[in-house]
Amino acid sequence: MDPANLGNVAGELEAQAKAIRCHEQQLEDLTLQLQHLTLQQRSDTSPVAAAAREPHLPPPERFSGDPEVCAPFITQCTLIFALQPSSFPSEDARIAYIISLLSGPARQWGTAEWDRRSTICSSVQAFTEAMRKVFNCTAPSKDASRRLLRIAQGARSVNDYAVDFRTVAARSKWNEDALFDVFYQGLSPTIKDELATRDLPDSLDDLVDLATRVDLRLRERMEERRQENAVRRRPLPAPLSSAPPPRLHKPAPDSDAHSVPAGDAPEPMQLGRSRLSPEERQRRIKGNLCLYCGSAGHYLNRCPAKDRAHQGQ
Repeated sequence: MDPANLGNVAGELEAQAKAIRCHEQQLEDLTLQLQHLTLQQRSDTSPVAAAAREPHLPPPERFSGDPEVCAPFITQCTLIFALQPSSFPSEDARIAYIISLLSGPARQWGTAEWDRRSTICSSVQAFTEAMRKVFNCTAPSKDASRRLLRIAQGARSVNDYAVDFRTVAARSKWNEDALFDVFYQGLSPTIKDELATRDLPDSLDDLVDLATRVDLRLRERMEERRQENAVRRRPLPAPLSSAPPPRLHKPAPDSDAHSVPAGDAPEPMQLGRSRLSPEERQRRIKGNLCLYCGSAGHYLNRCPAKDRAHQGQ
């Protein structure tokens, strides 16, 4: 082979060798970067980090078999399973958690079903459905319907009545029109009287809102009247000066004047002497005659006949 050709081949081989070494270096760098990203992703999705992001919910109160709290107990357990999946990864773990919260007759039933590995222990859904049949004897919708017909506002506020009503209505299968009528019938007569002057809304939510605002305003007005009555009953403050009012001095009566105004003088009284008639009394007053003896020239306080009568007693 021509030496010139050999030189060209050697140069090409050396260039390819450099290119291969460069590619190897790049591949090594990419491998290191990929390993770094993989480790970072694993740390971000580790079970510890995922568990830390799950909310912590307190366990529900123990269930002893009371039908009134059967449905709320199952709902609370379902929420815990949904929000903490890593804590309850299997059906057995969830059923065991429910059984651990049972007490009394409910615990005896749950442990017996678990020990014999009943078919209801195959899934949470089957287990909770069996709980409803065993302990929640009355269908929720039927029980709620009966309670809706009995519930009423009474003396409590519309807000408290509405909370109780909505809680029961959520378990019923009634439509909104029926709930609207039943809620209105349960309102107190005072609220109904106020609503009679207004146009009723079309929806249950608007009716609850209107009745709540009316009730709040009536209670505010009742408090205003109570404060107004308290102010009226409050005693008036004492005057700044406690000095007695000035006394008016009357002039001394004239000894010769008729001391008793006409019409106000007491009738003269004497044993064996009758009272003057009204006509006779007026006649003597008009004629300036003595009211005692009927003579002229003197008055009752200087009547000689009266003095002689007193001396003779």
